[in-house]
Amino acid sequence: MKRLKISFFLLLAFFVFSCLDIDNSLSQINLSAISDSTETRYGAHIDDKGWVHFVVYSPEAIQLNLLLFNQPADKMPKYTIPMKKVGNDWKTKIKGDGIGSGLFYMYQAKGLNQVSEYDQYGLMFNENYYLNDPYAYKTQDVKYSAFFSSTPYTDITSPIYNGGGKSIVYDHTKDIHPGHVKVKREDLIIYELHVQDYTARITGLCSSKKGTYLGLAQSGLKTAGGLSAGIDHLVELGITAVELMPLMEYDEETGNAEGRYNHWGYMTTNFFAPEARYASVKGNQIIELKQLIKALHERGIAVFMDVVYNHTGEQGPWIDNERLAVKYYNFMGLCNTYFYRPTNDGKYYFNNTGTGNDVSYKGPDNIFTKRLVTDSLAMWYQIYGIDGFRFDLARILADGSFSAADWIDNDPRFSDAHLHAEPWDLGGQWWDFMDNYGWNYLNNRW
Repeated sequence: MKRLKISFFLLLAFFVFSCLDIDNSLSQINLSAISDSTETRYGAHIDDKGWVHFVVYSPEAIQLNLLLFNQPADKMPKYTIPMKKVGNDWKTKIKGDGIGSGLFYMYQAKGLNQVSEYDQYGLMFNENYYLNDPYAYKTQDVKYSAFFSSTPYTDITSPIYNGGGKSIVYDHTKDIHPGHVKVKREDLIIYELHVQDYTARITGLCSSKKGTYLGLAQSGLKTAGGLSAGIDHLVELGITAVELMPLMEYDEETGNAEGRYNHWGYMTTNFFAPEARYASVKGNQIIELKQLIKALHERGIAVFMDVVYNHTGEQGPWIDNERLAVKYYNFMGLCNTYFYRPTNDGKYYFNNTGTGNDVSYKGPDNIFTKRLVTDSLAMWYQIYGIDGFRFDLARILADGSFSAADWIDNDPRFSDAHLHAEPWDLGGQWWDFMDNYGWNYLNNRW
């Protein structure tokens, strides 16, 4: 009887652990100190004295607040902390109980709102929107219904935040690095796959792992007919590199309509955070992705990422009931006129991507958009062990830039990474910029 009780409690403990939501925190945060930060990196970073530094880019904001939340589903912050403007950035550092890894946070930006139905491009700050961190290492699942309880009109006068999509403080230094696999360009045999689809119907795989990072990492799988499946099938084919379709956090509800989903992932919302939905345990996406990359590397397979830096999941504005609406996830509410490209008349968002919000790379190499892209690439290469990148609609990154796309090519932080371009957009072909005007295969490694 005693042995039976012990077995019961072990089983109960296993059940509770297996259902654990890593994003749920039972502890309450208690802020004890606020001070000015001298941190130069964007995002949230923990220093060796336990302070968490927050830095966000918003040149035109009049005021910017850091919002701290106790629980993942909270719609109202426990603390609202005014930040200090330093140049084009806003900064602060905080300390206290529960202030560290796992902390849920967002931003609130105040400023001018100059847009209308007929003049859609311009400053459109609205303090009634809560914005997540563009540089966050980890986020909750970011999607339309998680952010907005009703249509996000640019002129709303009360909050409509629905409690989801928060940024989460994360410390990568405690994780095991997945390493790298070097494959010569001439030896590449690339297999493009979708993490969710590739294992979604493998019968021998645990249902909790189907369509997940860990599902793809698992060996020993077979099809119903007894053939090799999963990662073993890639090895059997002689694949030397996999190209994973977009893994950065993206809005799956791109169409804003019930039942219409963006399955492929080409609507990025956060360029430093892995997609939360592909984790087998909610909230464990960072660790599981690193385990997947390590598993592929151990089989001699390099890992490439399909990256989408030409537009974002915020899309372009739209008209609803004769009012202007737009998705305020981050950039739209922080720095839209510095991040997105206007039409020649300055009234609308440029559209050579087909999504209505082309990212602008016009200007010198130190502008914010170029820094964000190179910081993002460096992080995926250095921290996750990604070996190469395939750039969606890569011509956007060269169009209007003083240095074409060579500003990516020369960054020493990921100089060993493979760079592959989808060589066009709706405005032209790659040769307009990277095979013309002094640029060619002799002076770049694309």
